[in-house]
Amino acid sequence: MVCTGNTCRSPMAEAILRVRLRERDAEIRVSSAGIDAWAGSATENSILAMSEFGLDLSSHRSRKVTPKIIAGSDLILAMTRNHFDRITRLCPDAFNRTFMPSEMIRLASRPRESSESVRAWAALLSATRPDGPIGRGADEVGDPVGEEMEAYRLTARRLNAEMIALADLLVPISDTPLRR
Repeated sequence: MVCTGNTCRSPMAEAILRVRLRERDAEIRVSSAGIDAWAGSATENSILAMSEFGLDLSSHRSRKVTPKIIAGSDLILAMTRNHFDRITRLCPDAFNRTFMPSEMIRLASRPRESSESVRAWAALLSATRPDGPIGRGADEVGDPVGEEMEAYRLTARRLNAEMIALADLLVPISDTPLRR
């Protein structure tokens, strides 16, 4: 997950996707970073918004995205087209595995198969992108920083819906082992 400062959107998305994948017993590592991150924690409102989902962001520490982080990631979810551009300028080979969450959901014609790597599945989705600009304005997740608490709640609800949809695509329920 990548946003600007790694204090609001990307840590919220990281926490939500991690729990949605854990619900499916998936062993997929999820992390976040920021394009212009500074040493710090998640914002108070991000922490509060996630607590309303039963998630704790109080120990989150922001970090800056690096070429090494990008190279080690099978899938990169950027919050805006600007983030996408900055990521792919840092590592041009990341183009086929970098998406905005709702863009990826829209492009996915089928879930990832259990035998298929996340990186290979992402590349297949990328190949279906239309020519022209990447994503749509509506795909971008707005930055709530500096806004009232309700903006953080709206962002958290949007990210929750998108992370549920992404978890369903990454690890379909039919691929999840039965629990006893």
